Amino acid sequence: MIKLQNIQRQYTTRAGSMPVLRDIQLDVPKGAFVSIVGPSGSGKSTLLQVLGLLDNAWTGEYWFEGQALHALNGKQRQAFSREAVAFVFQQYHLLDDLTVAENIELPLTYRSVPAREVKARVEAMLERFDLGARRHDYPNQLSGGQQQVVAVARALIAAPRLLLADEPTGALHSDQGRLIMDLLADLNRAGTTIIQVTHNPEFAARGQQVLRMQDGKLVGA
Repeated sequence: MIKLQNIQRQYTTRAGSMPVLRDIQLDVPKGAFVSIVGPSGSGKSTLLQVLGLLDNAWTGEYWFEGQALHALNGKQRQAFSREAVAFVFQQYHLLDDLTVAENIELPLTYRSVPAREVKARVEAMLERFDLGARRHDYPNQLSGGQQQVVAVARALIAAPRLLLADEPTGALHSDQGRLIMDLLADLNRAGTTIIQVTHNPEFAARGQQVLRMQDGKLVGA
């Protein structure tokens, strides 16, 4: 599904260029659940941003289901990302003035989806994630774990081909974190391709493959 070849990323500082990603080679099959671990500053989140096309200042080759994303311009990459990729972050990024149902609906407002279909998709997400009783609640009325469940539902409502999770349990206590990991494992079993970044060894082990980053390089399991 995903093939990265010789991905390089540098940041420019007053002291000069600082390499953040070095010669990244990565193959991810469709339906995989990959965990990426490593110390802070090793390049994990930068790699996830490249995979999600949030960062375009990289060189190398990025193939997604046979499509050469490295050959697209910035607007084309943005359009592709909006259609194919969804993110779940450590911070839930829910909008405080929107209800649970409205937050889940949000990604569809950027697409030409008929109102009837929008309503049906939101109802399906509320039912799938057992959020029906919370549909009219606002984020500040939910626990951290519940907010993250809403964030996952929002990520999935547009049926992305790839789900990227950046420390999805980092702001949760252990029990809430396990619930989110159970949810991600269920989604993966249902066919969603997932790549997560985590510092938690227990949660990393939930992936089918665990890769380690060190000094901007993927160094294997």
